[in-house]
Formats: sequence, C-alpha cells, structure tokens
Amino acid sequence: MLVIREAQMRAFSEARKEDFRKRLEQKLASRGFDRPIGPFVASTLQLALSYGIESEAGLERFVFIIAEAAPDGLEHSSLAWFRDILADPEMTGDAKMTFAARLLEAPSFANAFAGDEELPLACPDTEMERGWEICS
Repeated sequence: MLVIREAQMRAFSEARKEDFRKRLEQKLASRGFDRPIGPFVASTLQLALSYGIESEAGLERFVFIIAEAAPDGLEHSSLAWFRDILADPEMTGDAKMTFAARLLEAPSFANAFAGDEELPLACPDTEMERGWEICS
C-alpha cells in the first residue's frame, strides 16, 4: 500500500504553487509587463489570497486585473469598482472574480475600463442572484 506523508503532500503543494507562479510570470512577460515580475506576482497573489480567492483561474484573473489596470496596486482610482466587489462579504473569493470577469466582458464596461472614460455604474437588480448589473 502506498502511503503519502503530510510532508510529501506539502512538498507537492509547494511545487504546484511554484509552477503556477512561474506560468503567471511567463504570461505577464509575454504581454510586455515592464516591471519586476517576480515580486509583483508574489505580492499580488498574497493579496488575492487575503480576499479568499483560491482557484487558479480566480488568482490568475486577479493578477491580470491588477497588472493591466494598476500595477502599482489595488488602491488605484481605476479599480474602485473592483474594490467594491472584493469588499462584498456575501460572495466567495472565486465568485467575486467570476463577477469581475463578467463585468470586464460587458462591452460598455470593457471600453471604459480600457480608456480614461468614466466607468459605468454597477447597480442593484433584485432579479439577479447576486443583485448586480451594468447600468448605462
């Protein structure tokens, strides 16, 4: 019978995390990210984890939103909408990232996010499960 000890599981987990971090760094580099990538990815992943984001897809979305909008940090004015989502105590971390991704896919939101235009407001809608939609 094969027995895997806790220390072996931790080693597997650490290796997997390191591979994921390296893949993120490579993707950022391929997109022309012009800052020191290693420290940025490490600190941004730690921040994402503090918001309860656990899946690789959610972590990757978080890193790329920060990298594209405000490589200097989450406090940038262009990310007020994102901070509002992250502050929602009723959503899981990964649900927050799914919601943020859907907002970014909405044409009116994505166009404003890409430029200096004012971002459309997110507003409550009782018909939706989480209660948000893009307002025009």
